[in-house]
Amino acid sequence: MVKKSVSYCLFAVALTASTTLAAASVPVTQPWASLTTSQWREDLKYFADNAPLKHRNFYHAMTQAEFQDEIHRFDTAMPTLSPEQIVVEFIRLGAMIQDAHSSVSLAVLKLPYMPVRFVEFDDGVYVESADKAHAEMVGAKLVSVGSIGWKEAMAKIDPLVSDDAGNDGEKRTYAAHDYLNVPFILKGIGLSDSSQHATFMLEKAGKRRSYTLDASVPSAGFSVADLVFDPIPEGWVSARASGPSIPLARTHPDQAYWFEPVQQHEAVYVSLRAMVNMPGPTLADFAKQLGDYLGSHDVKRLIVDLRGNPGGDNTLLRPLLVTLIRANTNYRGGLWVLISHKTHSAAQNFVNRLESYTDAIFVGEPTSENVNFYGDPTGIELPNSHIPVYLSALWWQDKDPRDHRTATAPEIAVPQSFEQLVAGKDPALEIALTEPAPRPLEDLVKDAAPNGAAALMGVYKQYVSDSRHAYIADTEVRLNRAGYALLADNKPAQAVLVFQLCADTHPQSDNAFESLGEGLEAAGDKNGAIGAYTRSLQLNPGNHDAAGALKRLAAAASPK
Repeated sequence: MVKKSVSYCLFAVALTASTTLAAASVPVTQPWASLTTSQWREDLKYFADNAPLKHRNFYHAMTQAEFQDEIHRFDTAMPTLSPEQIVVEFIRLGAMIQDAHSSVSLAVLKLPYMPVRFVEFDDGVYVESADKAHAEMVGAKLVSVGSIGWKEAMAKIDPLVSDDAGNDGEKRTYAAHDYLNVPFILKGIGLSDSSQHATFMLEKAGKRRSYTLDASVPSAGFSVADLVFDPIPEGWVSARASGPSIPLARTHPDQAYWFEPVQQHEAVYVSLRAMVNMPGPTLADFAKQLGDYLGSHDVKRLIVDLRGNPGGDNTLLRPLLVTLIRANTNYRGGLWVLISHKTHSAAQNFVNRLESYTDAIFVGEPTSENVNFYGDPTGIELPNSHIPVYLSALWWQDKDPRDHRTATAPEIAVPQSFEQLVAGKDPALEIALTEPAPRPLEDLVKDAAPNGAAALMGVYKQYVSDSRHAYIADTEVRLNRAGYALLADNKPAQAVLVFQLCADTHPQSDNAFESLGEGLEAAGDKNGAIGAYTRSLQLNPGNHDAAGALKRLAAAASPK
């Protein structure tokens, strides 16, 4: 499942000592540039009629009425819109589906761009690279686009980037990288008055300067190699560390999968940049090579790096998955998996299966995909503009159907920063190579349960306030799991304390109160169980398990 729903062109922005880039802009000559309002309306109607039919579940994140309202708004406004605004509105419609594999793809529009590349981090947007003539801009931080501050500017771009509901990973990965330096797009969202150039305020070494930049580079369209390897164009200057400072993850820049022993830590580092068969050894061949090495060497730690993996073909995953399951390193503390906001599509399938079948510890940032997600897009083409629209045709459900996590969260949070990129630091890999396995929340609360409710709450608060757990959003599941483990150990009183903690910290969860009811029932507190089950049913009248438990308790209390 190579992701097709965002642009993978290597866009950039170039700056010179003067305020205007001298290179001539590349004209936009797409066939839709001169379409009439009537023709655009035909395209809009075609989109509205056919997109819901092609998608596996078009209304999974919006209602039909909401979609129709948006179509009506667009249709009404169309006579007043410029070609740039119309194209942007179609891109926005694709992103409204809230499925990262469904979109109007920026790549296929082949819009010219500006020769400097932007990247986004938690603290801002930076110039990552530029051609040699504009090397002074490398490392500069974006202050504004035109008169609009960088945060507001990115908020205007973000709705154009297709992503899964509740997950902003694709925005983080592609909004600055692929959209920010395309004047045609910036004009369409009101950040520029021209489709040929745009103005940026940048800051470097404490000094600010405004630059007006031309779109001087023609787009070559989608490239799998660019998507997977994200190369710096030849002759460009980059902020990425180089030479002796280059981190292990950045070595072998033209290989989709490779591994290397890290002898001083009795470890093996595995880089998986794509789930595809590249020229040379297939992914299955690579899995065998890795398995043979692990079987013949004393390896204490195996680190699998998926941070730059945008996906591929999930039918290729099995050999590598089996290798990791069978490895002697498949124990807690022996297998570490690095993830990020670029871990996507088939890579998410791989993460799901590693979570289900191994004792992997995940480190880094949340993935950019819901754990269960729509994928495998098929296309329609708008009849007049010939703009293609990609629409997911399949639903991938690796996890429980009740698992609504919007991403796989790392157990140890390690946000990436621009400073790390420049210095060649890799704290996530350093943790995976050197630190002992962290104790999971389940074990911490089970140990604290004999000491009472106050001790339990103290452990819980300490855990959730730790910055290393910043991304963990499934504490309910973890507490629930600990409570049932205590029930299985015939410790119902302690289980009740854990279930009560779960209900107290998740007061709108019908499942938490249902579990509390089970614990109280097992502890012999029938009245308390009835109260918990009743609250569960109030929160979710469709909870048949809670309703059944109440009927069972009522029947048991009735005179024979």
